[in-house]
Amino acid sequence: MTAAYLRWAVEGIAKRLVDAYRSTGADLPFGDPLPSHGCEMEGWFWRLTNGASDRVVVGLCSVNRHPDGDWATVAVALHPGGVVRSAALDGAEAESSPFTVHAGTDPAGSFAAATDRLRIDLDDIHLNLRFTDLFQWPKAFGAAGSSPRSRF
Repeated sequence: MTAAYLRWAVEGIAKRLVDAYRSTGADLPFGDPLPSHGCEMEGWFWRLTNGASDRVVVGLCSVNRHPDGDWATVAVALHPGGVVRSAALDGAEAESSPFTVHAGTDPAGSFAAATDRLRIDLDDIHLNLRFTDLFQWPKAFGAAGSSPRSRF
C-alpha cells in the first residue's frame, strides 16, 4: 500500500462523512453554509435595503427534493407598494460547487441565483440583480452568518 493510495482512501472516506453530515442540513464548524447541502428541503433568502429611499426587496427560494421531481417555492416582495408574488416552480436544482440554484423555465415563473447574481421572474415582477464587491463574511463557529455579502 502506497502513501498516495492511503491519502486517496482517507480523503474519500472523509468526503463521504462530510457529505453525509451536511445532507442533514448541518454545517461543519467554520464551514460555508451557502452551498447546497443536498437535503430534502433547504432554502436561501436575500434582503436588500436602501435606507435613503426606504426601499426593500426580499427574495427567497427553497428547493424541495422529491422522488417524483424536485420543485421550488419562490417568492419576491417589494416595499414600498406592498407587492408580494410567490409560486411553486418545477425543475429545481441546487448545486454546491459553484453555488447555483435555479427553477422553472416559463418566463412568467423562473428563478436563478449564484454567489454574484439573483434573478426572479414571477408574473409581472422581473428582478435581475448583479452583486459586485463581494467579500466573505467572517465565519463564526457553526457557520452562522458566513454567507457572502455585497458592499453597498
